[in-house]
Amino acid sequence: MRIVILGIGASGIIAQFVLVRELLVNFNGNEFSLGFILGSWLLAEALGAYSARHIRFSITNYRFLIFLFGIIFPVTVGIVKIIRPITSTLPGEIFTLTKMLLVSFAMISPVSFIHGMLFTGSSEILVRELKDKHKVSGYVYSLENLGTIIGGVIFSLFLLPRLSATLIALSVSFMNTLLGVFISKENNKSKYWWTFIGCVLLGLAIGYTPKFEKWALTKNFPYYNVLGSLNTHYSNVTIVMREDQQTFYIDGMPTINIPNYDRVFIEEFVNFPLLTHNNPEKILIIGGGIGGVIKQLITCNIKEIIYVESDPDLISIIKSFSTHEISEELNSPKVKIIHNDPRLFIATDTNKYDLIFINLIPLTIQINRCLTKEFFILCRKRLNNGGILVTTTPGSTTYLSSILRKLIFSHINTLKKVFPHVNVIFGDFTLYLSHCDANQKVLNAESLYFRLVKRNFPSQIFNKNYIDQRSRYFYFDVKEESLKSDVSQRIKVNSDLVPWGLFYNLNYYNLIFNPKLQRVFENVENLNFLKVFWGIILLFAIITKFFRYYKIDLTMGFAIFTTGFGAMLATLIVSFVFQLHHGYLYYQVSILLTTFIIGSAIGAYISNFIQSTKIRNVLLNETIIITFFCFVLVTLLFFSNSKIFNNLLVFYIILLVGGFLMGAEFPLANKLDMRESSESNERVRKILGKLYAFDLLGGFLGALLGATALLPTIGVINTIIVVILLKVVSIFLILTKK
Repeated sequence: MRIVILGIGASGIIAQFVLVRELLVNFNGNEFSLGFILGSWLLAEALGAYSARHIRFSITNYRFLIFLFGIIFPVTVGIVKIIRPITSTLPGEIFTLTKMLLVSFAMISPVSFIHGMLFTGSSEILVRELKDKHKVSGYVYSLENLGTIIGGVIFSLFLLPRLSATLIALSVSFMNTLLGVFISKENNKSKYWWTFIGCVLLGLAIGYTPKFEKWALTKNFPYYNVLGSLNTHYSNVTIVMREDQQTFYIDGMPTINIPNYDRVFIEEFVNFPLLTHNNPEKILIIGGGIGGVIKQLITCNIKEIIYVESDPDLISIIKSFSTHEISEELNSPKVKIIHNDPRLFIATDTNKYDLIFINLIPLTIQINRCLTKEFFILCRKRLNNGGILVTTTPGSTTYLSSILRKLIFSHINTLKKVFPHVNVIFGDFTLYLSHCDANQKVLNAESLYFRLVKRNFPSQIFNKNYIDQRSRYFYFDVKEESLKSDVSQRIKVNSDLVPWGLFYNLNYYNLIFNPKLQRVFENVENLNFLKVFWGIILLFAIITKFFRYYKIDLTMGFAIFTTGFGAMLATLIVSFVFQLHHGYLYYQVSILLTTFIIGSAIGAYISNFIQSTKIRNVLLNETIIITFFCFVLVTLLFFSNSKIFNNLLVFYIILLVGGFLMGAEFPLANKLDMRESSESNERVRKILGKLYAFDLLGGFLGALLGATALLPTIGVINTIIVVILLKVVSIFLILTKK
């Protein structure tokens, strides 16, 4: 039976990791979707654990649930592979927040609901074997967490580098078949027949897997010839062709088009900064260099071009599908490709540049980290006197909607925190030229055209009339009266720990596809720390009044709820900060989550041996949890920009300690709730199901609120303070417990 519980834990975490990675690709790599995915898992698992409280488990129905889990998981992975055509989402179209939430819950809930039922079922079956029934909760919790650790390690080190998601799902399905067949100790020949049938079915499924995955890709990219799809440490890259045009999709977004690229964008993005600078010679490009930008710079006789690309596998993939245009860009003696994280490169580089180009749209934390105030400060240090930082955002030549104005002014306000002068060119995209020189003057159309002729820049669209027409949209320090307003002064600055730029960009693209979300975004945008603080105070007053009036004691339930809430937010915050400093969360997410689970398992295992059932044990653990969050808060406040977070060990230690403290609380709360109760199997099952459901429900709300409201708006620091306040409320409730 213990082997079965270990297998259930391993199956659950592997299923979670596979679905997380597959959904992240469909959700364009948006890290905040991690909150939706994990939240959906926790909510459905909580419902499963709670609903199973009313089932009397036998070996037969317990085995049936194990078989059912093994069937539903690979079927779900297959559906996720074609979720875009199912939801009528076109290639390059982003999932709106509502669609993201619905798809997450629809895909995750069947698997996690059954997994939650299996936890309660395991507790009831194991309680028949143990004499001390107070230890059942911690024992099952520890066993399942140990299985989760084993599954997480196997997935991260062995399965992920070698097998596709479909093959991993089929392997888990086969393992669950074996668990179900050999769950009882009776020697039955039918077990071996079921094993033989399972092996045959697994072999057939594996044989057809490549055909299925190829078919799924064609469904996701209709009317295209799919050339290939690969996973790197940073993202998923899919290459498609239509007629003679190759398009590279990175996490579902079209990023590189060859050989025919957007001529207007490339020439404006490159030529305006080059013509504005007095004598550009040395250029640094961060993101979006391949596919036109580098080629345009080469034709403009730039002496040296440094292109920073964090993902070396992406360059290898591009070279394997090389065209004449790509070879021209990558093999030029003027171009030097650096495989390094942009933030780390900028922080450690000693060279100076005349121009720094950042061709990125922040739809993820991974990209937004290169467009924050802190990153711009690093960029300014790498610019020569008279140097220019070049960035872009979406734009319009006709009408600036409310959210587009906020997006633009958030970027402008962020730039103006670092650079003395910012030139803005409005158009179908908005171009920003941020100057280090405080005395920089705006150039008129005649001056720009004179430099174009003198430097002999080749151009298909730049001429005197075109420059004159575009210069009408050229503003110095945003002095145009139609754009100046008190609202612009209130638009938030985009920073590392409060990513307002990411929030406005996600808002803008979501409203394009679903305008009904505008009211939701406005409410989230108006959220601040004071509103959250008074909300917690109100919650405390309501809970206290409710408990006393109805004489209901859910004190331990609320303590476990806030612990689950804090555990999920701790996981999201660490993932957020990891992506901020390293940028490859897509590859590392399974290892980070496994580290937290290891800490949780150790904490649950050790606290299960504590014999005392006094309330002071829970109070002590709650106090230590508050201390832990205070330590994380101080660390981020004073060391968020230091080199301390360049060391991966720091993230593992924080997750391990946090997991230990929060995992230790579950057995302690269970013992306290059961110390005066009868030891009947039914009573034990109900208490276990109730507290486990509270734990998972807290995790669900932490994931949902953290991803949609807390982290994007009030930021990391204030979110940690919210968790601390909730734990303080929990301590007050425990102190009032009779």
